[in-house]
Amino acid sequence: MVRLLLIDGVKRLSAAAFVVVLFTGTAGAELPPEMLAPPAPERQALDALRAKAKQGDVTAMYDLADSLDNGYTGEVNKADALKWFEKAAEKGDSDSAARAGYMYDSGDGTQENNVRAEKLYLIAAEAGDATSQGNLGSLYKGEKGVKRDYKRARFWLEKAAAQNDAAGIHLLAMMYDEGEGMPIDKAKALALYQRSADLDYQYSHFSIGYIYDLGEGVAENDAKAIE
Repeated sequence: MVRLLLIDGVKRLSAAAFVVVLFTGTAGAELPPEMLAPPAPERQALDALRAKAKQGDVTAMYDLADSLDNGYTGEVNKADALKWFEKAAEKGDSDSAARAGYMYDSGDGTQENNVRAEKLYLIAAEAGDATSQGNLGSLYKGEKGVKRDYKRARFWLEKAAAQNDAAGIHLLAMMYDEGEGMPIDKAKALALYQRSADLDYQYSHFSIGYIYDLGEGVAENDAKAIE
């Protein structure tokens, strides 16, 4: 999705999106000429975004953070990116909450803090973001410093699975496979692994092979294991 900013009374591409359009040619054909911001020095574009972000413009906050995170306007500053993602998240922007949550979860540009990641993922997950739902379910499985809560893990992983999030489906399969907070159900696990594998999630292919190799809940099948 291309985000537009109001600049001098005219809707224009955000600085981050403009750089993408400039080099890829995408979206340009979809927008009238007056909506395309004119080329500007990278610093000027970044400063303009920062000024709008400081005024409380949530879209500018996200675009500024995105630019700083990925270097779209020539500068990479992970710490500053996280700061602006969090500011936007505080104003209810779920996309920013998801990005900030991932940065804390993975230790990307900051010290890993899964308690903070949980709070941010929750904002995005409640807004319907499937990836954040899956990531939240992973945290509640108790593998990353957050108190284990299999009931919550299953709740959020089922939400992610309902949206065909491959990683979320795989993690839910693992809960059935290993009996995490529920009786072991190899048949259910296998069905979920297959769903995830059909979405090209590589780890699920390995899990299916392992189940058939050992004959866990199914007849041993070397051909299936090799697949």
